[in-house]
Amino acid sequence: MKKVFLCIIAIVVILSYFYYKNSGINGREQAPDFETILVDGSVFRLSNLRGKYVLLDF
Repeated sequence: MKKVFLCIIAIVVILSYFYYKNSGINGREQAPDFETILVDGSVFRLSNLRGKYVLLDF
């Protein structure tokens, strides 16, 4: 049972690798700049965070 489980996990990992490799997802592409108004009325621009890691949660 343990071998079957490990084989399934290995197959999923390999298929995921090839899917993302061919999907055009590239972590080095720049996100388009946008701006939004914050709760306190100030303007936030994504370009102000250039060079830093950013997580967008919609």
